[in-house]
Amino acid sequence: VSFDNGGEVSTHDAVWGNSDSVKPVVDVLSTGRYQITWPSSVVDARGVTRALNLRVGLPSLETVAYIPAVTRTAPNVFLVEVYGIAAGTLDDPAGLITLAVL
Repeated sequence: VSFDNGGEVSTHDAVWGNSDSVKPVVDVLSTGRYQITWPSSVVDARGVTRALNLRVGLPSLETVAYIPAVTRTAPNVFLVEVYGIAAGTLDDPAGLITLAVL
């Protein structure tokens, strides 16, 4: 999923599809803190409903002036925190934030 610092999702894709019904929701919790929530269950290619159990989040930013940190808080929820390198404090980055999950 890719999103901006206002929580607007620009792209998302997964093995279960990229329709709005499976689009993750990005909540801006405070400056530099974002909670990304995927559906708790999805329908696989065989039509079977499966509980979603994401394990690892790999962050990427469009600029090198920030350091991202990711914490898995639930099977379908990740917390992304973005720190500005100059001040070392939470900050809203310019450009897109991308989180690949496994």
